[in-house]
Amino acid sequence: MGSPASRLRSLVARCSTTKDAALIAVVSLIPALLYLPFAGEPLFGDEAVYSTVALKLLDGQLPYRDLFDNQPPLLYGWFALSFLLFGEEEYAPRLSAAAAAATAAERARLPHRRCRGTIGSPPGRNGTAAA
Repeated sequence: MGSPASRLRSLVARCSTTKDAALIAVVSLIPALLYLPFAGEPLFGDEAVYSTVALKLLDGQLPYRDLFDNQPPLLYGWFALSFLLFGEEEYAPRLSAAAAAATAAERARLPHRRCRGTIGSPPGRNGTAAA
């Protein structure tokens, strides 16, 4: 039985970078794939309120002055941005939320990259491209 560090090194040596990338891509898409079937459902509850405020924000009104809901302004900005990108459709905020969930899942691999030594190392080392 070797030390934990030597066992970790042997495990890392057995991992394939291509397999890791494929696994991360699949895992990153799972939240979006689970969320997208419900993207066309009508907005209700909090989503409807956020969407109303966001649409009025796009019409030039200001939150907390012209309309009020007890949420931070960035939430309304996020919904407004989704309406600008995808149109004023019910699926727009959900599509941007699915993209955010997939991005968050992909970013969860950051500690793994730190352990592998591919973050914070000089360009050209450990498989990173030179800038």
